[in-house]
Amino acid sequence: MFSDAIETAKKFTHPIICAFKTIEGKSYSPIGAYILLNDDGWILTVAHIFNPIIKQKNDESIVKAYLSNISDIESDDSLTSKQKNKKKSKLKIDQNCITDYITVAECFGSTHAIEKITIDPELDLAIAQIKDYDAPEDFQYPSFKKSEELRQGKSLCKLGFPFNTIEGEFINEGDKKIFGFKDKNINMTFFPMDGIITRNINLNKTKSGYERWLIETSTPGLRGQSGGPIFDDKGVIWGVQSATKSIPLGFTPIVRERGKETVENQFINLGIGVHPISINQFLERNKISYKTADY
Repeated sequence: MFSDAIETAKKFTHPIICAFKTIEGKSYSPIGAYILLNDDGWILTVAHIFNPIIKQKNDESIVKAYLSNISDIESDDSLTSKQKNKKKSKLKIDQNCITDYITVAECFGSTHAIEKITIDPELDLAIAQIKDYDAPEDFQYPSFKKSEELRQGKSLCKLGFPFNTIEGEFINEGDKKIFGFKDKNINMTFFPMDGIITRNINLNKTKSGYERWLIETSTPGLRGQSGGPIFDDKGVIWGVQSATKSIPLGFTPIVRERGKETVENQFINLGIGVHPISINQFLERNKISYKTADY
């Protein structure tokens, strides 16, 4: 049912990686998806992809003060090495504080920096522009569903990059910090998942005045599908995958195994996407050109 639509969606769905490093020295490279919108290189994804950037800005003053204290101890010639180590051991900082980050978008086999990031955390939507984007000739950009309430039971498909991993590293070279992937070839495999629309969810308006609508689907979104399209059998986008919601089913059967009884909590995992009503408002207010389907 979706085989042709998946091939269409693969052309405008690409991976985005917001890599970061903590003060503990560990590097992480979470993978999401984005939708390529137009010849100007504008992309649409979810806001939470950029959480490491927000956290780094919040952690910046804490990290700066901590490193300054470390530097003061190291430069104190009146202390022995043992005394310095003892004083440094008494300094406390959350080891998850982020010191460095970089966001890159894979596009047609090469990686690009992105710029002009605009996010709306309440909608969980973000736009950005791919730096040095070279538009393919006669490329068919996606069309979005019209802004209206969606019918329950409609079959849709999600697409993204779950079950992929990539390792990045931040390297100090003098006063510069250089980021790179250990594997230079970013070759992500797509993973589709279908389901039906279960509910339209109309929440309160956001602080920015957007209508906050969500689309709920009968199957969950997977890590790596966030920011990717939710589309129909023609490849038209009906939503942007945002989250997974686990809802208790209200019964707890008892399972007996090896003479022991265990209560099994039953729940259903449902997908949550950003609705076309909210998507269209967000793109139009930010003056991003995009295509709308005729239905």
